[in-house]
Amino acid sequence: DDCITATGYARRIIIANNIARFSKNSPGVRNSGIELDDTVFDTVVEGNMVYGNYDGQIDVHLHNPPTWPADAPVNQRIVIRGNIAVSRYRIDGTGADVGITLNADAMERLQGVDFVVEGNISFGLMTVVGFERVVVKNNLIAPNVAIGHSVTDRALTKDVVFEGNIVISNDQVDGIFIGYVDRVNVANNIVIGGKP
Repeated sequence: DDCITATGYARRIIIANNIARFSKNSPGVRNSGIELDDTVFDTVVEGNMVYGNYDGQIDVHLHNPPTWPADAPVNQRIVIRGNIAVSRYRIDGTGADVGITLNADAMERLQGVDFVVEGNISFGLMTVVGFERVVVKNNLIAPNVAIGHSVTDRALTKDVVFEGNIVISNDQVDGIFIGYVDRVNVANNIVIGGKP
């Protein structure tokens, strides 16, 4: 499954300076490099090289159907800093083109609060969907970014600061997509390319 997983009320964790890659010999297996899911608190993911995984590289979410109690708190107080994430798609054209994602199947429910995503290199989609109080700052991202969702029955994304990032789009998608959000500040970014 995933290379490194923190889950189920895990707290006060540092995941640092690892290489998390998936074997080239198992193309049908879906996995993430580093996954934080289902109620993770006070965690730092820093200085990791994560590449070649078939789903996301660094992935934070809640599962759907839920694997946690219905009243369990969401993921809280997580820092993702100084990582390099390269999607499997960027390597050999297979798998999902996903780098760092704060998102999941359970988007009708709030996914997490109080996140910092800073100083990362993400060759693969970056998403912030169904999270609150998120700072995304000084990252290099290719091909694009999605903040929020285009479907209005999903958990609202709000209080997001997206600042000082470089986004290199592939002309097939919007460089930065923003939808169904509240209080989002997108400022001082460099966006190259984007959908015509």
